Amino acid sequence: MRVSAAVWAALAVCLTLACGCRHQPAPTKTTLPAPSGGIQETRLGEMADDLLTHKVSPDGLHLAWAVRRGLGETVLVDGQRGPSFSAVGPIVNRVADMGWHVCAEFSDDSWHVAYYGRRGGSWQAVIDGQRGAKYHGIRMDAGRVFSPKGDRYAYAALWRGKWAMVIDGKLVGRYNSVSAPTWSDDGRRIAFIGTNRGGDELVVDGRITARAGQIDPHSPAFSPDGQRLAYIEDRPHSAVVADDKRWPLKGLVLYSRLRFSPDSRHLAYVEGSKREYYGGTWRVVVDGKPGKPYETVSKLGFTSAGEVHYGARRTSHEVLVVIGDRESPLYDAIEPSPFFEPLGGYWGRAAPIFSPDGKHNAYGVAKGGKGWVVLDGRKGPTFLGVGEPVFGPDGRSVAYCAQVRKDEWALVRDGRPGPQLPEARRRLAFSPDGRRLAYAACISPPKGKRQVVAVVDGKPGPPHENVSAPFFSADSRHVAYVARDGKREWVVVDGRDGPHYDRVFRDREICDAQVSFHPDGSVQYVAQRGDTIYRVRRFPPRAPS
Repeated sequence: MRVSAAVWAALAVCLTLACGCRHQPAPTKTTLPAPSGGIQETRLGEMADDLLTHKVSPDGLHLAWAVRRGLGETVLVDGQRGPSFSAVGPIVNRVADMGWHVCAEFSDDSWHVAYYGRRGGSWQAVIDGQRGAKYHGIRMDAGRVFSPKGDRYAYAALWRGKWAMVIDGKLVGRYNSVSAPTWSDDGRRIAFIGTNRGGDELVVDGRITARAGQIDPHSPAFSPDGQRLAYIEDRPHSAVVADDKRWPLKGLVLYSRLRFSPDSRHLAYVEGSKREYYGGTWRVVVDGKPGKPYETVSKLGFTSAGEVHYGARRTSHEVLVVIGDRESPLYDAIEPSPFFEPLGGYWGRAAPIFSPDGKHNAYGVAKGGKGWVVLDGRKGPTFLGVGEPVFGPDGRSVAYCAQVRKDEWALVRDGRPGPQLPEARRRLAFSPDGRRLAYAACISPPKGKRQVVAVVDGKPGPPHENVSAPFFSADSRHVAYVARDGKREWVVVDGRDGPHYDRVFRDREICDAQVSFHPDGSVQYVAQRGDTIYRVRRFPPRAPS
């Protein structure tokens, strides 16, 4: 089925509310009393018109922002001022072809923060409030500064005309240029590419392990167990290299991306028939063995059993899903979106989703003006269109939104449609116990602009200019989301509005706001009212004992 322009416009509106930077010395963990139904605002500092950039930590509780002070610049983390610099160095974040600068980088656990700046002719990194050695230049790569556990760090440094990698404070290598670092999942191993006039060197854990005329700097990938490393050699011979094996390449590896299976035994990638992204055909290659050719391949992954899965386009109007060596029937589109150029695009999933236990898979399809969900290869009820399916935490229940009539949608759970709901849909969320469902939906009032509501347990809330995707507390009793009207944003918990702010912080307008329930039962986030930044803790009312 071809999705109408109106539905795509509705989805575009739904994708505008958003996502998050971090703390000076490593943030201190504090435990405060948990009042029933209370709201605690902790003032973090002032953010005036001299704001340059900001960054929110992954847990949404810490904020770093760069400001101009006189002739210099400085970074404040949770209001604590760092060293003064002539300029704060930019850290470039990228999503697909979009890029933006931020002032700092947080570790995944939100308890470590890094940034850098220039004073005079030298640059210094600041890691958890501690200044490092002075260099002639520094580069920090977003998402690569800290190891996955946050206990190690790395960045590139220019010293006396040569680049090196600073790993846990120690200089490694001496090159004309160095790539971004690659960490193993446990953070114990690190790799990067160093380039000199004579060629490239692959440096792993501080030792040179391979040399070539050119190594793709984006390609190094560790296996999940950290024991294997694969990369792409571009010259003198184009090949994928893993362990002692070399698989020659005839074309280009899609996005330079190499993927290991969960058990680390298998390696897969998408290879084109040409040394360019456009034209030709594409194949999934597993352990050096190529699969069938397709016009496009999208969202390559592995099942828990070690089989590859992906979406593929056979012709401009024929798409399918592949799991292992099994092809689905041909469809007009794989929901929630058809393929976008180039090569499947970034936003469209166009591949199956899997249950938490990895035993079941589902995907929505469209063909001949109808849509349905395929669950474990079986066709579900037919509708005018369907949204992306979502598995419940038990792995057995599956839910999705379906268009039952023009401008009328229903929430379908385990194949049974429920009450009619607002027009379009956004990501569904199951509660942790699997009993409740919530999502954000667009509505079209008879007069006025399109609005967004949060639908919880089948009941739409009040309409707003926008709302984030709802989320549940760990005990499944509470649900929250961020609402926006005009220039005000606030958090709604169990249908009750919280304090209004100028904004609830996030990184970009393409992501959901960084707000979450914490183990003490509170909803926590960072927000701004006027020039003042607050960390907010809001507690739902306690149920009567």
